[in-house]
Amino acid sequence: MLGRLVHARRLVHPWQGHGNGRQQVAPFFFGWSKVKEAWKKLNDKDQVKEMGAKLAEERKGLKEELKDSLRWGKDVRDLRKTGGKRFEALQMIDLKQAAGFPLVKTTCLDGADMNLPYACSENRATLVVVGMRGAADEMLAAYRQAFEHSKAGRSPQTRIIELWLMERESYKWFKSSFEKGLRKKVPSPARQANTALVTEDVAAIMQGLGVDNPIVGYAFVCDGMGRIRWQAHGEPTDAELATMCSGAEQLLAKPNIKVFKKR
Repeated sequence: MLGRLVHARRLVHPWQGHGNGRQQVAPFFFGWSKVKEAWKKLNDKDQVKEMGAKLAEERKGLKEELKDSLRWGKDVRDLRKTGGKRFEALQMIDLKQAAGFPLVKTTCLDGADMNLPYACSENRATLVVVGMRGAADEMLAAYRQAFEHSKAGRSPQTRIIELWLMERESYKWFKSSFEKGLRKKVPSPARQANTALVTEDVAAIMQGLGVDNPIVGYAFVCDGMGRIRWQAHGEPTDAELATMCSGAEQLLAKPNIKVFKKR
């Protein structure tokens, strides 16, 4: 029956003429080979297992997206209630208790490679601001501008680094678009040389820094050995900004011991 149907209905090729009085025809069922190929895959156990694994991975990704959406609502409520702050950073971290900045390998907006904490060895004090959402823009700007206008910020022995973490796996597909938007937001060549979009090992970086609220900005002051000597989060208070700047001045007064090889 199928054979009769295939040969009974015929279509004229629109690009062929009728000069010889006979129509040039072709079967209407052009997708038959694709149907057979799909049927063959459905009967292949390995193919079925592979398809099942892909579906399971996609389902897992959807569950993670749902968890992130639920967490987003909680983070917004915390931001409205407390400004996203859990504590006020009013003192420097003791040297014996200071943890090292987690390893971050990335590329700055100007195309240069940057590795942390090795980049900290080039200065006596480095302010690293970290954000994940646009809601953190004003928070990070407050830390950055206060540091820039301080006595420590005017020293050639200090540096400000901006990191934007892409914590969702799906965001990697749009990395070029995010970078384009970030370049518009950071037009200064000097800032672009110290600003980076981080896509690799983001979960480990967040855990190492204690970053748990994606809509809040974070700030860290590191010494020349890449150790975190001060950290804050959320909207900074005047007292916090004063502590940050005075702490950086203290680091400038101490000799810098470089323990990292320049990379």
